[in-house]
Amino acid sequence: LAAQGITSIMVVPMHVHGRVWGYMGVDLVYGAREWTERDVRKLDSVANTISLCIEFNKIREKEHREYLYLNNLLHYLPMAYKRMEMVTDAEGNLCDYIIVDANESFLTLKGWNSDETIGRKASELYQDTLAHLEYYDSVWTGKQESNEFVHYERGIDKFIQWVVYSPMPGEMVGLGIDITLTKQNEQRL
Repeated sequence: LAAQGITSIMVVPMHVHGRVWGYMGVDLVYGAREWTERDVRKLDSVANTISLCIEFNKIREKEHREYLYLNNLLHYLPMAYKRMEMVTDAEGNLCDYIIVDANESFLTLKGWNSDETIGRKASELYQDTLAHLEYYDSVWTGKQESNEFVHYERGIDKFIQWVVYSPMPGEMVGLGIDITLTKQNEQRL
């Protein structure tokens, strides 16, 4: 310290998860100083704030990596995926839903593009919206955690096996697989 001309120094530890990961300090090269308890508390407060910011940034980076992983998983999933914001009437009964997200498999299956699908109500896209809602109702009302069903989609002449569940209040997710060939083979037998 003398070689650097430091006459007074104050150092506090920086903690993350209860472990010291570094130190923060203030030094003076002109004149000596007696550091007060208040000085130590201020520096400690700054060190804690910086530690929290660094930890928060690490958490955000981890969440972002997980988001990209899940987003890519959904994008490349070889089954149809759609996330829906449910619309209710004044009594709280399901009356429609808005498609808020869908993967490429869903869009390809339906013959739609994301611009004409995302953000649109089912009643604007399907001719048989009410038929879809009956499958979602048992999950929506909490009678079942999920519901699995086969639905014939007239607009695309396909049988789709769906599983629907509610990941959070007001939303539902549908995962579907085209089972048209299976149904046709069953009919031949």
